[in-house]
Amino acid sequence: LESQIEVIQPIMDDNSTYSIKGDYLAMANSTAFMLVNLSNPSQSLFQLIVDNPNQIEFISNDRVVVLQDGDVSFYDYSGQLVSGVAIPEFEEVTLIETSGDRIAMVFASNPDTVHIGVIGSEGLISTKLNATANQIEDEMLADIGKTVDIDNASILEISIYEEYIAAVVDVNATTRMVLLNTSSGDNFIVSDPKFAAIDPHMDFGILMFSAYQNIDPVNASSEKYTDMEIMIHELETNLTKPLTADSLNQWGPVVLENHFVYQQLNEDGTISVEVQEKEPTLQQYSSTVLKIGVILIIILVFINLLQRQKEVNKTSHHGSVPES
Repeated sequence: LESQIEVIQPIMDDNSTYSIKGDYLAMANSTAFMLVNLSNPSQSLFQLIVDNPNQIEFISNDRVVVLQDGDVSFYDYSGQLVSGVAIPEFEEVTLIETSGDRIAMVFASNPDTVHIGVIGSEGLISTKLNATANQIEDEMLADIGKTVDIDNASILEISIYEEYIAAVVDVNATTRMVLLNTSSGDNFIVSDPKFAAIDPHMDFGILMFSAYQNIDPVNASSEKYTDMEIMIHELETNLTKPLTADSLNQWGPVVLENHFVYQQLNEDGTISVEVQEKEPTLQQYSSTVLKIGVILIIILVFINLLQRQKEVNKTSHHGSVPES
């Protein structure tokens, strides 16, 4: 651990960006970019001079991609420039996200469109995201002075999983979580279109994101609606439900295979990392107690029915008149 800190600490500052894949950690501050194998962190695999890079991501099994000054560069694990995905000339890239051999990008020239490229393939697949909601919901935002501007919508965040892309789309009045199926081309809003949503993360068939539960959280009538909650959207069923519902602020969700993880601002001002099981299981003792309890309830119900039947029979017997 000490050797890891010695390598990482000098390069990390308030402007740092980083990405982790397996045993590899790529990180950069305003001037230096380096790759470290965490199994041997005392030596970096390479270190390069950079100028305030915006993002660093791993792509494919042997490349790191860096977004800097609107341009995207691809490096191998020795720090050499390598081929990647061709960007149209004069385009300025504002956002990237990778998954496997794919990279999703947003260009400054059309900020509401996702461009997808694949390592080793030519050309890009471009899809304009539609963050249009019901007119009634837009009018509710307008009533408090927030104007929806679809024509100038822009993508702020992206998450990729299999054929899905989740994107935070800024429509001026609020931000909306839009889900795109790249296979069918369908896209729709998965968050409440009136409430701001951010922090998308997808994996294992789940989209997690953070969202407010009030149109105007600053002026909400209750503290319960001034903070962000964690939402879950199941990709298979297209159902969205809350994971949290309290007065604490939660953000930064991550989907793991068996757990949901997110950060939380506690009442005492401390920040904690919360971990929840996707499908909580009963311990053996609790399961046994539950089974015994269920059996006892069935027996008690049966006895109660017998007693009621006897009472009915007695009432029927005493109320009868013998024939003369």
